[in-house]
Amino acid sequence: MEKEDSCSTCGVCGDVSDGLHFGAIACRACAAFFRRSTVSDRKYTCRFDGDCPIGKDISK
Repeated sequence: MEKEDSCSTCGVCGDVSDGLHFGAIACRACAAFFRRSTVSDRKYTCRFDGDCPIGKDISK
């Protein structure tokens, strides 16, 4: 992980980023989700016709 400016915003959920993860500025939660997803080769589909909400306050 490369360190970025501590006041950057996560490109996935909009929370405060803590650096560069897998080539993207992301928070630890999104980086961990991506890591778990790739290691287990999980595939996700949106249940809302491709309009799934994504944000730091949304967990399901």
